[in-house]
Amino acid sequence: MIAEELTLVIVGYKHERYVTTLLESVEAQTMLPARILLVDDDPAGGTAEVAERYLAKSALQVEVTRNQVNRGLCTSLNTALTSIDTEYYAYISADDWMLPTRIRRQFDAISAAPSTTAVVYSNAIRVDEADRELDEDFKSAYDWPTHRSGQVYAEMSDYNWLPAPSVMLRTQAVRDVGGYDAELFFEDHDLWLRLAVGHEFLCVDEPLVAFRELGSSLGHQQFQTDNPRFVVAYLQILAKQLGISSTIDADMFPRLWSLALRLWRIEGATPRVVAYLGSYVRGAQSLRVGKAYVRLAKMGVSYAALDRIRKLLRR
Repeated sequence: MIAEELTLVIVGYKHERYVTTLLESVEAQTMLPARILLVDDDPAGGTAEVAERYLAKSALQVEVTRNQVNRGLCTSLNTALTSIDTEYYAYISADDWMLPTRIRRQFDAISAAPSTTAVVYSNAIRVDEADRELDEDFKSAYDWPTHRSGQVYAEMSDYNWLPAPSVMLRTQAVRDVGGYDAELFFEDHDLWLRLAVGHEFLCVDEPLVAFRELGSSLGHQQFQTDNPRFVVAYLQILAKQLGISSTIDADMFPRLWSLALRLWRIEGATPRVVAYLGSYVRGAQSLRVGKAYVRLAKMGVSYAALDRIRKLLRR
């Protein structure tokens, strides 16, 4: 059976060890997508080479693209998005894989949902590099909220609890919110928040994909609270939420101020730290103290020195 209005997008980067497992899981689906796009974002082309060897012996029809330079995940997804001609699409990384009923369960769900539903997602099992299943599934490991279908903006603004490889999306809804932000190095939380403002999410509460936990993955290497790249990304993501409503502003400004302080601690009183502190000072507990912090940062005072000043004042 074919899901005529579904495209599957696969993006790989140095995933030659795992892409065969993913393609086998696609071939084993009880419902196949009408179109499959595979983008290898590694100029060396290892993922594409292994995929093409597999496909030469398979009935699967996959359009394989090799990026000549590393373009990044969001840019690769945006390029794929421009060529999708189906009502829905699903995205999965080439190192993850799908359980046999993933496409059918989610396609049936999103097809039956109202047009306001932009996202259908599911739980995921977690596996290591050798496909050994880890003790906790994604739902348990990432502490899913109680409310996870319908309007989920409030829950999604707290933290990102969706397993990205489990998501099926309404193509036009993603285009309407501007697609993926190419300035970011990861794609998911930013898009979920923008979609959650005016759309509904639908949870198919069962494991339908396998999420691979790798020490070399983007998440493990970059998603660290003391990584300035990660902190700046969240400053950019949360800043987009300002102006939606006064309630959201009241929630976001303290978070942005806290992130600006964290960046000050990590990289010192750089020009961008001063700019972020100045932009989000209204999120400080005391505006007077916040403005004093901005002045100190402009003078080149480090966050460590500020800490010492505060300890002296408390004596």
